[in-house]
Amino acid sequence: MSKVSIIMPAYNEEKHIAESIESVLKQIYQNWELIVINDGSQDRTRDIVAQYASEDERIILIDNEKNMGIVCARNNGINRMTGRYLAFLDSDDCWYPHKLERQIEVLKETGYPFVFSSYDKMDENGNPLKKKVCVKGKYTYQKMLKANFVGTLTAIYDTHQVARRLFVQDFLMEDYKQWLNILKEIDFLYAIEEPLARYRVRESSLSSNKWKVVKADYDIYRRGENLSVAQSLYYTLSHIWIKVFKNS
Repeated sequence: MSKVSIIMPAYNEEKHIAESIESVLKQIYQNWELIVINDGSQDRTRDIVAQYASEDERIILIDNEKNMGIVCARNNGINRMTGRYLAFLDSDDCWYPHKLERQIEVLKETGYPFVFSSYDKMDENGNPLKKKVCVKGKYTYQKMLKANFVGTLTAIYDTHQVARRLFVQDFLMEDYKQWLNILKEIDFLYAIEEPLARYRVRESSLSSNKWKVVKADYDIYRRGENLSVAQSLYYTLSHIWIKVFKNS
């Protein structure tokens, strides 16, 4: 049973981080390490994580002396990982108990290098929202250019097949850029239709500001992927349609 390394950046998340950690502890698949990067929190986040870490050696606390941002925090965690599989969970989101078991099963049975899934949405207080993000099947580089279909909280990949790469600092949508970079290494990302996680929609989050997301994606197309202005505008419009009007 191969180990899964779970990367969890955390900044001032005393309200939600215990719930996120508990969702990892409740996983049916138990061979994991949870690397929590406390990114200079000024509330009780560190104390909460430290308590969990003292009770379970699979939980590892890393401290950034000051707030460095989510990219630096994730990269610090990736540099410390010891598992074969790499997964991500933000400190306000949650997994369903069978999440890792289901994904590891698919990774092993198919030999696919990268698996993600659909996910449900909840409000800031954890109440279910009507809309969910649904994905299914194979997502090639060309398909992923149309929008970022991968919810980071659902992504997991095999580092024996995909290079253990760090996130790029230069882009606001660093996760989207990461998946596009990975797709230059492998043929496709595979999506499980079943929702395996819950994403917390917050008023202050980047994803709640649709137009800021659109601008960030245009920057990835034009500057990050070196597409022409026309191509960048085309994929930006595609993103607006898919993410704003279909999966908002």
